[in-house]
Amino acid sequence: MRWPGYVSAGQVSDQIMHVTEWFTTLLHAAGAAPPSDREIDGVNQLPWLRGQDPSSQREGYLYWMGPELYGVKWRNFKLALAVQKYLTDPVGKLPSPHIVNLIADPQEREPFNLPYLHSWTATHFNRLLADYQASIRREPPVPRRRPPQLHPILRARTRQVRPLQVSSGLATGPGQKTTIPKTASGCGRR
Repeated sequence: MRWPGYVSAGQVSDQIMHVTEWFTTLLHAAGAAPPSDREIDGVNQLPWLRGQDPSSQREGYLYWMGPELYGVKWRNFKLALAVQKYLTDPVGKLPSPHIVNLIADPQEREPFNLPYLHSWTATHFNRLLADYQASIRREPPVPRRRPPQLHPILRARTRQVRPLQVSSGLATGPGQKTTIPKTASGCGRR
């Protein structure tokens, strides 16, 4: 990241900043507040980027491939729920989760090693999963391929405007009117 006068040049960090943080961070950088009428997944990382905080505001995140939860990352550890050695390999569900120390095994190729289970990390992975579950109880995700106006939360946010009457010879024939339906603004999560 290059931002002269705000972010020091040449800085390197192994702290976590998830892609969802850019929305919230850029709003704060512009002096704006994030929307308060919906769940926002990203946290403000501006103090960390500016060097005002020594560490990131995020310790971990859940990672998905489409609708499938592949695992959870917490600091330098990963809880793998699916296995895919190479990009072209089919994805397989693991019979039990596999904890990987990404410092000791950055390519995630080490076999299951009983003395190094890192079972103490389960508390942190469970906290991240519980936080996600709580967030979807507060605001359920928008189902795939469902029009926003059919989602109860998005429908409540939709501005109440009268349908627009449009004369169109293309859709209905000369002189007939077509009603354009109300649409929801904004987008759903995940």
